[in-house]
Amino acid sequence: VSLTASNAQGSDSESLQITVNAQAGGGDAPTGYCAPTHGSPAGQYMTGVAFGSGISNTSTHDADGYNDYTNQSTTVGVGGNYPITLTPHAQWAGTSVAAWIDWNRDGDFDDSGEQVFTGSGSNGQGSYSGTVA
Repeated sequence: VSLTASNAQGSDSESLQITVNAQAGGGDAPTGYCAPTHGSPAGQYMTGVAFGSGISNTSTHDADGYNDYTNQSTTVGVGGNYPITLTPHAQWAGTSVAAWIDWNRDGDFDDSGEQVFTGSGSNGQGSYSGTVA
């Protein structure tokens, strides 16, 4: 985030870093967020999520679809490029994944730019990787 303050004597600029923290806790999504959806509850779940330099986790199938990773965070700055990798448990033709960040913390993912990654593939196991800019 870049801030510029001005008055009659001139102006000054300051660049700041933003820290992204996972907000799901105790197995339930935070109030206001939509529930995740999937087409095959028994076979489709994420086995890995990595983002930036501070978030890297693996998981197993959880009955309610959530795992708590609120202890992980990473710092991102405006204009930076950050690697993201999503690994689903299994893939079939038409498998797709997506990631969202609630940049303005207003409790939804509806704002422009909050869907930060999409990936789709075909039969087989594998990860979807890209960059969040």
